[in-house]
Amino acid sequence: MLTDSRGAAMVDKALSILSVLSSNTEAKAAIVKVSTIPVLIDLLRTGQPRGKENAAAILLSLFLEKKERL
Repeated sequence: MLTDSRGAAMVDKALSILSVLSSNTEAKAAIVKVSTIPVLIDLLRTGQPRGKENAAAILLSLFLEKKERL
């Protein structure tokens, strides 16, 4: 859904859901496991403003989880 070039609205909705889910530790692990990070980084460069904001929030949440483990 994050790579669906036909509908920016669907990408924004998927990012919104992932943003909410990224507050859960198990969901963070799943997000990383399915190799979503490169897609999120790409969306930071090419996405719509709302999508960029959500992608940044998700990446920040993932980074903070990793930092807390160190």
